[in-house]
Formats: sequence, structure tokens, C-alpha cells
Amino acid sequence: MSTYVELLMDRFRNKGVLVDANLLLLLYAGNCDIRLIGPRFMHLKAYTAEDYYALRYITGRFVRMVTTPNVLTEVSNLANKFIPDDKKKFYPQFAEEMRLIEEFHHPSIQATASELFPVIGLTDSVLLSVCREYLIITDNLRFYANLERKKLDALNFNHVRTEYLLRQ
Repeated sequence: MSTYVELLMDRFRNKGVLVDANLLLLLYAGNCDIRLIGPRFMHLKAYTAEDYYALRYITGRFVRMVTTPNVLTEVSNLANKFIPDDKKKFYPQFAEEMRLIEEFHHPSIQATASELFPVIGLTDSVLLSVCREYLIITDNLRFYANLERKKLDALNFNHVRTEYLLRQ
């Protein structure tokens, strides 16, 4: 990994990592059944098994993972579009995964005070509110660009996965 990525990961290793909804779905789906990843499901068709392994490797380097109810709700809503057999497999695994992640609540009304709220929406505004405390990993280019403009630390998964795959 590049020096910058390693530096960020080292800086936040003990504080924690917060994975954006699409990527958290990738991680949890892969933990459930690697076959859920890829063209079979609309929200995971942009990803490969290698992406899952890269994300698992990266998140595994942190002492803890954190999330918000907003992110978990988005993951649940996205997974609800799985075919029924896949949902039967995924949701029990999802419930188990929630036991392993620290969930915290950030009041929505505080998140809506951000000038970016109309641009990035509620979930990302909540993440914006806490990004000084935890390292955010996202593949949402618009959200990442807004964090970068504000000089806030975040990892763009599209950059990280390319580096990870090149090292394999």
C-alpha cells in the first residue's frame, strides 16, 4: 500500500474504521457467501471476490469497526433486494455481524446542520460528522471528494483496492 494509505491506517488503527454502506454490504455478503458478489445482484455487480478479500484485509487491520444505524439501515435495505433464497442466508449472517461491530448514534438533526446535507444526504452527513474520530472507507466518489475538499481523512476504496490487487 502507498505510504499515505499506510499512514492513515496506522493513525486510525486503534480509533477504528467506519465502512460506508455499499462496502459494508460487500463485506457482509462475502462473509455470508462469496457467490453473492458479482453480476448476480445489482448492488454488488461492480465488485469482485478480490475486492471482498481486499476490503476484508484492510478492515482486519483495525482494532475495531464502528458504524451507525443509518449505515446499517442502508445495508439492510440494499440486501432486501436479494432473491428470497439469498435473503434467507444473508439476514442471519447480518445479525451475527452486528454483534461484532460497535454501533453508535449521532443525532440526525445535528448531521443536517452541515452545508453538504442537501448534496450528500443524511447517512453521509452523519459520517461527515464523525470522520475526525474514525477512518471512513468509501467508494462513493462524490462523498470522498467532499471529504477531500474539507481536508478530512478518508480512504477511497477504488484507490486502495487497485493497490491491494497489484501487491498480490
